[in-house]
Amino acid sequence: MLTFGLAVALLVGFLLLAGRHNELAVERDWEFVLNPEGHRLYSDTVDDILRDRGVTEQMYEDALKARTEGQTEKAIRFLEAGSMVVAGY
Repeated sequence: MLTFGLAVALLVGFLLLAGRHNELAVERDWEFVLNPEGHRLYSDTVDDILRDRGVTEQMYEDALKARTEGQTEKAIRFLEAGSMVVAGY
C-alpha cells in the first residue's frame, strides 16, 4: 500500500512539472507570435469586447428599469438591442 501511495505521489509530481513545462512553452510561443502589430490587434480586440460588454450591461439595466416602471415594450426593445450586440459575436 505504501508503494502504491508513493507511486501516485510521484506521478502527480511528474504531471505537475510536465504541465508547468508545457505552460511555459505555450507562453514563449505567444510572445513570439505577438509582434507589435499582434499586440496592437489584441489590445484593440480587448477594448472592443469591453466596450460591447458595457453596452449590453447598460441595455440590461435600462430594460430592468423600464420593466419595473411598467414599460414592458420599452424593456423588450432594450433587451432586443442588447441581444443584437451579443449576436454580433
